[in-house]
Amino acid sequence: MLRDGVKTDHSQLTVSGYLGYVSVAFWAGMIIVGFGAIDLAMVAPFGAVQLAAVGQADILVTAVMAGVLGFSDSYSTRLAQAEGAGRTKRTFLPLVLGLVVVAFGLTCLLIAATPAIEPLLYMFGQIETLVPLIAAYIVIRLIGSGLFLLYYAANETLKISGHRRFAIAVLVFGLVVNAGLNVIFLYVAPIAALFSSPTAAVAWATLVSEATMAIAASILASWLLRYRVNWSLSNISVSFGAEFFALLRHGPGAGARRLNDYVSALIPLLLIGTFSVAAVAAAAVATRIYMIFCRIPQATFAAAFLYYSYALGQRSIVTSFALQDTVRKLLRASVIITTIGLAVSAFFLTPILDLIEGGADRTLVLWLLAAFMIALPAYVFEQFFAELLVANERSQFLLVSTSITTYLVILPLCWFVAKESGDAFSVLLARGLGSLILGGLFFLAFRK
Repeated sequence: MLRDGVKTDHSQLTVSGYLGYVSVAFWAGMIIVGFGAIDLAMVAPFGAVQLAAVGQADILVTAVMAGVLGFSDSYSTRLAQAEGAGRTKRTFLPLVLGLVVVAFGLTCLLIAATPAIEPLLYMFGQIETLVPLIAAYIVIRLIGSGLFLLYYAANETLKISGHRRFAIAVLVFGLVVNAGLNVIFLYVAPIAALFSSPTAAVAWATLVSEATMAIAASILASWLLRYRVNWSLSNISVSFGAEFFALLRHGPGAGARRLNDYVSALIPLLLIGTFSVAAVAAAAVATRIYMIFCRIPQATFAAAFLYYSYALGQRSIVTSFALQDTVRKLLRASVIITTIGLAVSAFFLTPILDLIEGGADRTLVLWLLAAFMIALPAYVFEQFFAELLVANERSQFLLVSTSITTYLVILPLCWFVAKESGDAFSVLLARGLGSLILGGLFFLAFRK
C-alpha cells in the first residue's frame, strides 16, 4: 500500500507482520527487565543499605513513570492512526512538537514536587537510614522524566513506522550504555567521588542512558522518516494545537490506567510482606517468574494496540465488520500465543526454580504461582480490551473505572482477605478478581 508516496505494508495485519511485532515487543520487554537487574547487581557489592535503597526507590519511580507513559500511549495512538490513514506526513511534526512541550511541562511539574519526597517517605514509615538515599535516587530520576517520555515515544515511532529492529537496537545500545556508566560511576575512583552515594551514581547512570537513548531513537526516527514527513514549521499552528490538547486530554487517563494497574499488583505483595519471611520469599520468587512469563501476553497486547490503531486510521476505507473482524483475530492470537507460551514455559519451570528460588519453599512458590495462573485468563481479557480503549482514546473512562476498581474494590478486598486469612494464595486470588471485574467493564465499554 502506498501512503505518503511510500510503501507501508507494515500497517496491514498479516500473520508474519503480527508475529514479527510480537517478537520485537517480547524481547524489548525482556531487555527492559535487564536495566533494573544490572543496577541492582552493580550496587550490591556496596552493601545491603545501598541495595535496599535502589530496590525500593526503583519501585516508587516505576510507579511515577507508569503515569508519565500515559502521554506516550496517547502519542502512539494518534501516530498509529495517522500511519494507518496515510496522514503521517502532515501529522508527525505537530504531534512531536506537542509531545516535547508536554515533556517539558511534566518535567517542571515533577521537579517542583521533589521537596515533598523526603517528608512523604518519613510519613509512610520508611526506614530512616534509607530515606535520604531513596529520596536522592527519586529526585535524580524525576529530573530525567521528560527524557524518559521522549525516548519511549521516539522508540514507539520506530515501531509504528515499520522500523522495529531499530527499536530493539536502541534498547540494546541503552542497556550497554547503562551498564558501562554504572561501572564508571561506581568503580572509577575520580568519577565515583563526584556522587554522594552509590545509589545516586546508579540513578545518574540511568538518567544519562535514557538521554542517550532519547537522542539515538530521535535521530534514527528523523532519518528513517525524512522523506515521509513535512518538516516545514510553517502553517502548523492549528495542527499543533489540536495534537497538543489531545495529548493533554487523553494522556492523564491512559497514565492513570497504567499507574492503577501497577498499584493493584504491588499492594497485595506488600500485604503478603506482613505474613512471614517464608511467604515473602515465596511470593518474591513466584512474582518474578510470573513477570517473566507475562512478557509473552504483554507483547500480544502491544501488537493488538498497534494493529487496531492502524485499522482505526483506515476507518474511511474499511467497514465496521472488517474492524470487528480485526479485533476478533487479535484477541484469538493473544489467547493462542499466551496458551502456547504457558505450555512451553512449563518445561523450563524446574530449571528456573533451581536458578532463582534461593531459600524459598518450592511448594509454596508453586502454590502462589498457581494463584497467578488461575487469574491469567481474566488478566488477558482485561489488558487486551484496555489497550483497545486506549486506542479509542477512552481515557476518561479508563481513569474512572480503574481508579474506582483499584482503590474501592481491589485494595479493600485484598486487605480484608489478608487480615482474615493470613494466606498469600487467597490474597493473590483476590487481586485476580479485580482483573475479572475490569475485564468485564472494559469489554462492555468497548462494545458501546
